[in-house]
Amino acid sequence: MTKRLIEKGNGYKIFLTVLGGNQAFITASVTDQHPPAELSARIYHHLLSLIQHHHFEILHERIFADLNDEAVIKAARNKAFAEFHLDAKMPLTFIQGRPVQGKGLAGVQIRAFAPTAKDDGVWLIQHQDAAVGRRWRRNGNDFYMLQNIFGNPDISDRYLQSCDMYDRAQEILLSQDLSFKNVLRTWIYLSAILDWYGEFNRARNTRFTEFGLLGLSEKENTEAEYIYLPASTGILGENPMAAAAAMDIFAVSPAARLQIAHTSGVQQKSPYRYGSAFSRAMTMKEEDVTHILLSGTASIDEHGKTVYLDDSVGQIRKTVEVVQALILHEGATLQDIHEATVFFKDADDLEKYWPIAEQFGINDLPAVFIIADVCRDDLLFEIDAAIALS
Repeated sequence: MTKRLIEKGNGYKIFLTVLGGNQAFITASVTDQHPPAELSARIYHHLLSLIQHHHFEILHERIFADLNDEAVIKAARNKAFAEFHLDAKMPLTFIQGRPVQGKGLAGVQIRAFAPTAKDDGVWLIQHQDAAVGRRWRRNGNDFYMLQNIFGNPDISDRYLQSCDMYDRAQEILLSQDLSFKNVLRTWIYLSAILDWYGEFNRARNTRFTEFGLLGLSEKENTEAEYIYLPASTGILGENPMAAAAAMDIFAVSPAARLQIAHTSGVQQKSPYRYGSAFSRAMTMKEEDVTHILLSGTASIDEHGKTVYLDDSVGQIRKTVEVVQALILHEGATLQDIHEATVFFKDADDLEKYWPIAEQFGINDLPAVFIIADVCRDDLLFEIDAAIALS
């Protein structure tokens, strides 16, 4: 059973979707600009009130905001955590996601879970004395979320620093008896993405080959739709560590009793055909909930070419159509999106988005809207999302 709650606050809107009775996606989307300290305090008090009311524990927490406001936003968050007797040092990903309107905070995304069965639980994952993620057990299956994984910022070469990021992630995964072969989804936020996205892809491909996700055969490119790769977002996102890239990771235990498959696009083919090692989406089926982990999706045709050049309306419409066709294959609709991040290259395009959203019935999407460069300079719009059916 799926329950959706929408609550409006002063300057924001909160979306809470409960799936299977005890797991949730919670999005706080800023609707009007207010001083970031005050707005963050109101949002976090509201979020934590909902979490406490439903006996949830946080699994994944991301803040999208201007880096210049990091200190005041984190201070407001930490104060709210203390008021609710929660540990503010829990894993957190803070990404420069400048709001489409104004400055400061764009929004907060939280995934949460309320353990109910005897063996259910949530545990902290630590690495080198730092909290880096959480493990949780639901219906006998173990899931893992790693947060804010980055390479050594002192490595000036961005290719090598990205390799270091993947090495660190693999080390943490191995400490949990996992590997990248157990990863279903990554969120990757790159500094100055347009300057070096090709180098990043080379680093990812190198490490995925070493980790056994990719082989060495040239025929892989012709069979790209059959290669098991995580879903992923790769987008502009500066970080407080001044690292070249930061990454969040979702993985499942190899012993989990789940149905897992990568989902190829209906209107788009595998990104690996043009050098980007990720799947269009991953589908994970629990006993009572089906999850579709949608990669960052933009206005690209089946040959990997950008379409609707210099036409933001065309790109927005094409992107939504691609998402709709992809998830329909799994029996889902756009109304089954329970968490999304919507990226605009130009803030003025937000007003062009709303009529299209109205047409597709997603004018009340549980999303954070931010300004960011996509992986190509000619792409003007991108969306990633979590879709679920129960």
